[in-house]
Amino acid sequence: MRKDIELPSAEGVALAFVPDKDADGKKIWTVGIYNERSTEITNVIINASGAGRIKGVEKQTASIRFLIDAVPGGRFKSFEILVKDSMELSNTYWVSFFEGDRLCDKKFVLPPKYLALQKKELITPLRKSGVVVR
Repeated sequence: MRKDIELPSAEGVALAFVPDKDADGKKIWTVGIYNERSTEITNVIINASGAGRIKGVEKQTASIRFLIDAVPGGRFKSFEILVKDSMELSNTYWVSFFEGDRLCDKKFVLPPKYLALQKKELITPLRKSGVVVR
């Protein structure tokens, strides 16, 4: 029965967005997995996509998949760079990973302009400020 199925928690795994500049000095965001747990997570698969309107025109990004072999406890691993236009879209990230032999999933949905409206906090392993989405 469904009540007998134990669903593992995905608590302690977050997305972190770190502001930066590209080679031309334009603002970008480095996106990564932030493992706030004390244990390692492995076989991290991220499916990223975006959709919405930019200057009145409907846009949809391709669905992009990323694989990170392992993220030790208390560490950050980057996987994507977001440019300014991407912030105008609603961005969705499906994150799946193993903790030991248990598969965990977590979905993050960021509405348009979300990062600009959020308070930054210290991302300890990077010693930089950014937006952490739990």
